[in-house]
Amino acid sequence: MIKNWEAQDEPEHLRTIRDRIMRSGEQRTGRLLGLCQQILQQGEIIADETAEQTELRLTGLVVKRDGKLRIFNRIYAEIFNQEWCEKELAKLRPYAVTLNFWVASQRQDESRLLRGQALQDAQAWAVGKSLSDLDYQYLAASQDVEKRDIKVALEIQKEATEKANQILHQAQSKAKQTIRFGFVLSSMFVLLAFIFTVLLPWLAIFFNNRGFAKYENNQIQSAIQDYELALILKPDYVPALYNQGLAYEKLQDFNNASANYEYAILKNKNFAPAYNNLARLYITQRKDYLTAVKLLNQALQIPVKNNLDVEDLSAYKNVEYVIFKNLGWAYFELKRYSEAKKALNQAINLDNQRGSAYCLLAQVLEASNQKNKSKAEWEKCLQFADPNHPDDKEWLKLAKQRLKY
Repeated sequence: MIKNWEAQDEPEHLRTIRDRIMRSGEQRTGRLLGLCQQILQQGEIIADETAEQTELRLTGLVVKRDGKLRIFNRIYAEIFNQEWCEKELAKLRPYAVTLNFWVASQRQDESRLLRGQALQDAQAWAVGKSLSDLDYQYLAASQDVEKRDIKVALEIQKEATEKANQILHQAQSKAKQTIRFGFVLSSMFVLLAFIFTVLLPWLAIFFNNRGFAKYENNQIQSAIQDYELALILKPDYVPALYNQGLAYEKLQDFNNASANYEYAILKNKNFAPAYNNLARLYITQRKDYLTAVKLLNQALQIPVKNNLDVEDLSAYKNVEYVIFKNLGWAYFELKRYSEAKKALNQAINLDNQRGSAYCLLAQVLEASNQKNKSKAEWEKCLQFADPNHPDDKEWLKLAKQRLKY
């Protein structure tokens, strides 16, 4: 009964207790699971009649005896044990993946700790929950490293300001002997303007570029740290926001990745890569194909390309193929095959040496009862698809099945 309770729970009893805990909403479920952990660890806790204790009692899992809360009976304690609580709580944790890596490193790998927006989201999630000691240790360690990184950035900023002030002081001393006070004052403003308009933005660019180099070397958490430093120096720096989104995707932290792309769009409505990557997450993670179509069409409707600055135009050209490919993908999932075929052919017209559009077009043709035409597209899929890309990798398997390789 204990080992196979979910299959043998007839009439339903244990599943009812589980569902009362798990269907309380994410915030309240986290609190109830944390409270269960406390009771299991200590054997019993003092009953204080709080809302969460009352709710846990109503699930039937615990009972109040002699002013203490304890698990109702030994069968419940065996089924809803520490391992079960930990497993269910891990599903709710926004940082479950990085926490596991940190623990596996004997809590030594600082690159697995949270920083920036990821840390803020985790702290907001933890509010009101009775978490395990491991959770609190992880969040505290993350906060310590975050403070240290901010301190480093501020020290860099301070050193730059002190250097500028030193130069300014020297300029003032010399100027007093040769020019009027009014000119010195204006020089001070010019130099300060130089610090805030040139020096700090330059440092932001430096940290962003260094972060991207680390990202390409698969030092993902370290890259995120550099992007955070860039954003401290220049909060609305869109390339750093976008690159940080890429890094979060690499860690499969899709919530933070989406937040970064959304903020990048908010700050620069002409930055096409952010629309594209956000749309792809709506396709692959949320299965919200209509929103994906909306985002991709917004990218395609960015104001007249001739009016874009060099950076935005370059960004648009780099992802134009992928925008049409993802648009075709979203239409395919919506079973709007005519529109899917049109978008995918536009992608192929832009670059006929890339495989993903062929892979999708073959599937569109099959789904729209044109299997006789799909073979040629599967062959091109097999020829051009990138085996290292997660999407292409799956489609290559399909291509081999269809062509019987």
